[in-house]
Amino acid sequence: MSIYTLVSQRRNPYINQPQLPPDVLPINFKFYKLLAHAGSLINEDGIDLASVIVIQPTLVTQETINVDRTTLLSDSTRALVGDVLSSMLVPEHEHPAITEEVFHKLAGLSSSNLGNANNTTMLPIFVGIIDANLLMHSVGSDPITSLADWVAMSSMQTYEARPIPADESSIENLEKVIFGEEGTREKQQTSCVICMEDFEDGVQVSRLPCLHFYHEDCIGQWLKTSHLCPLCRYPMPHA
Repeated sequence: MSIYTLVSQRRNPYINQPQLPPDVLPINFKFYKLLAHAGSLINEDGIDLASVIVIQPTLVTQETINVDRTTLLSDSTRALVGDVLSSMLVPEHEHPAITEEVFHKLAGLSSSNLGNANNTTMLPIFVGIIDANLLMHSVGSDPITSLADWVAMSSMQTYEARPIPADESSIENLEKVIFGEEGTREKQQTSCVICMEDFEDGVQVSRLPCLHFYHEDCIGQWLKTSHLCPLCRYPMPHA
């Protein structure tokens, strides 16, 4: 089991986000379980016939806290983050690292980028916590006639998932498009699977070569951890 954390600030308020006082920052925590199955089909001659990778992401729980601008970096906010992580059943030994990532983001915020264009509310912080497990299936050289046979016969071992980050230049050069314009609905994708929020027409999003869309901040953070598209595992260039 490995825990990965993605922390970003949204460019727009959440859809149906309640109106908050201008000096209150919403921080939205989402805890995911990610189970990835990976393996190969090997024939009697030892030839690898195919590779199989299946990802099953599940949103376990989510919580939102509202923090006053004047207390962003206070001990009380640090304690509140710890309480939220505990209530979401995030492993306790992961709390310090996650809290530091959240505070690193808060410390980097300036008064100029806390609010939206109308300065009516502070733009929310998204904290995605991913509990990833990779199941590696291995099979001997006995002939296998179908994937069902392979799944039924395979022995399973669990290994720590170690994603490879994408090359920094490939992240910076991602195509930017306006969602809702012609050519942005090929995949009939209406939401960002990283933060699980619907796209709004007119919002700028990042498009991977596989044509999947994500919020710019969401996919930027994701690719710094894994070079694979969250939906189809299209491989981006990596170091």
